[in-house]
Amino acid sequence: MSTYYTLFVRDEDTGIFHDEFGDYTRASVKEEADCTYWDRKKSDLKIVNTGGTAELLIAAGRKLNGEVAA
Repeated sequence: MSTYYTLFVRDEDTGIFHDEFGDYTRASVKEEADCTYWDRKKSDLKIVNTGGTAELLIAAGRKLNGEVAA
């Protein structure tokens, strides 16, 4: 498993987290969060190591949203 970080942002209307940006360095993802979502609450932004696969990305989103894996 490689290291790939994904920025998840909580939708202000629905409360659901969506993946918005990803990169191989946490610093790059943090910079994106700081520059693009500077006006959002810290609790609305999550940086997760998703390992670089679609399967792990989907699993991370489900976990953030409190969904049970199918």
